[in-house]
Amino acid sequence: MRDVHNLNKLSKDVDKTRNDLQSVVNILKNEFGCSVNLHKDNEDNFLGLFFQDESMKVNFDRFPEILFVDATYKVNELRIPAYIFLVEDSLGQSEVVGVALMVNETKENLAWLIGTFAEENPTKKLRVVMADKDINERNRISELLGVPILICLYHALKIFKRELSTLSLTPNIKDAAKGLFESMCYAYTKSDFERFEKEFQTLESSACLNTTIKIGNLFLKNG
Repeated sequence: MRDVHNLNKLSKDVDKTRNDLQSVVNILKNEFGCSVNLHKDNEDNFLGLFFQDESMKVNFDRFPEILFVDATYKVNELRIPAYIFLVEDSLGQSEVVGVALMVNETKENLAWLIGTFAEENPTKKLRVVMADKDINERNRISELLGVPILICLYHALKIFKRELSTLSLTPNIKDAAKGLFESMCYAYTKSDFERFEKEFQTLESSACLNTTIKIGNLFLKNG
């Protein structure tokens, strides 16, 4: 993944055999037997690359119910986002089922990435996608795969806390909202969840209407 560059032609001071895009594609295909998909703009500038080898495709076919999408940053020479697609096998171990490098994370590029994964893999048995953050264009991506996209617990709590801090609420309301949201996230039973949910909704009587709607939107978005 260190050998992908966002331009097809590099400046003369760069080793062309190291970072040349076509060379990387050839290595992935010829040496590792990967299927490779490239995404470019109208001016032929590189926007993204997605690849899988045969074992990745087999693992997704064997364990297709839950797909984990994890983005990592600053781990490659070009410091562009790397997306790892994972499944959990019968032993509870993570198995990589796809890898992508994206120049940026615009809605269009992410839609291309998810659409490409769906085209390359049978997704009829897929039930849910678990993401590490609130990725752009969730509705569109959910539509492409035909399943809901959920945020992991850590990031749901982190996003809720961050967004809550931007609202014009009293400290008491913020603390109550944060506490109830955490209680819903960690509820052991459905009845516990519903009880905390009702308490969450009673915050409407302690805040103005517009602000309450914003709190509710945060709950629906991250819950």
